[in-house]
Amino acid sequence: MSDPKKMIKEIKDDNIKNIEVEEEGRPQTDNMIAEPTFEEEYSSNANSVIHLKLVRDREDIYNDETTFHPLYTHQIFGEDETIVGYKGLRIDVYYVASTLFPYISMKYDSQMLGRDDKDPIHILTKQKITWTTHEAIPIGHSFTNIMQEFESCFQHLNDNFTPTSLGQHVNTHEVDDRVFEVYRANIESPAAQKYHERVQTFVLFFIDASSYITDDDTRWEVFFVFEKYKNVDKVKYGFVGYTTVYPFYAYPDTTRVRISQFLILPSFQRKGIGRRLLQSVYDYGKSINCMEVCVEDPSIDFQMMRDLTDLENYKQVEKDVESVKFNEQYWKGIRSKLRINKEQIQRCYDLLMLEKIRSRKMSEEFVKNFRLFVKARLFRIFDLAHVIQDKNERIKRLDELYKEVEEEYIKILDKQ
Repeated sequence: MSDPKKMIKEIKDDNIKNIEVEEEGRPQTDNMIAEPTFEEEYSSNANSVIHLKLVRDREDIYNDETTFHPLYTHQIFGEDETIVGYKGLRIDVYYVASTLFPYISMKYDSQMLGRDDKDPIHILTKQKITWTTHEAIPIGHSFTNIMQEFESCFQHLNDNFTPTSLGQHVNTHEVDDRVFEVYRANIESPAAQKYHERVQTFVLFFIDASSYITDDDTRWEVFFVFEKYKNVDKVKYGFVGYTTVYPFYAYPDTTRVRISQFLILPSFQRKGIGRRLLQSVYDYGKSINCMEVCVEDPSIDFQMMRDLTDLENYKQVEKDVESVKFNEQYWKGIRSKLRINKEQIQRCYDLLMLEKIRSRKMSEEFVKNFRLFVKARLFRIFDLAHVIQDKNERIKRLDELYKEVEEEYIKILDKQ
């Protein structure tokens, strides 16, 4: 793609339609609002101008309340997440809620002439995204940009989709009288593979520094979450989120399960659905007798959800945390029950201890010993004996580290 700034400089005035040029020497006052520059008028933030929808019925298409926006577009449109060349730009990417067949269109008020780079739709649809096809759409179309085509097919697609075509039902749970179901499928299944390709279109929009997984390795397992709902007395399913997991060898004779991608779409977040999905992965780990479930580069939000899920499970197996001697025998025993790693077990132990301290049921000596226990670990982790030579500076830094950890833990406990 051409450099936007260089391109703008090279565009001549007579190639631009309907541009008002500010008079030279016009006096500026503090009360005047600066008019948009040429660059600003024909530049758009990609996150703002891309409108996403999951369409369950016709009303959703025209209801702005069902719209959501990407969190990230830098992997598509560059680090500054800017689309250059259009004034008043809007890009619509609407999905059939069940099959994820997409409608993609672009509208704008005016276009900069003389552009030699590709338009945003071309860029979007060439991002190694496998959009879906269906017999209701003309052969050869991987998506449609004609609303009439989209409207003519989405009802049929929603009516005839069932998650059992992808894999096996794992569990069902209710949230505020809404029903959600989890299904697990191996990537080797042709139906699951095709559906996963469609699901991955969300990856670049919502997972920072994300990458697609390759479907030629049949060890990949995919967990899909759907909302089960009724529309005109007919049961239907709408996509909610998913995660991909990969079992791999762990010395000497066992398996670890690694969570790679994990996504709950914005409309369904903060409802506990992610925690249920994570628990489904833990249950799967137990079913194959894996050693532990690990996570690949967890985000801050994911780590918060993970901590809350693990703490809830930890409370079920640890009823007397005050008398625990946190040693290798202890954490390995917990690992065999919960399938979480040593670091997560340590965090759960700390969190539960701090929770009891905050309830004011512990003695001053107990509180002091807990702080010393955490500080000793931080001292080792940050290698303060070698990093900071001055004793007073070491003590000061250790106090700062402990305070940071305690504040983080309190945020987690307050989220329960």
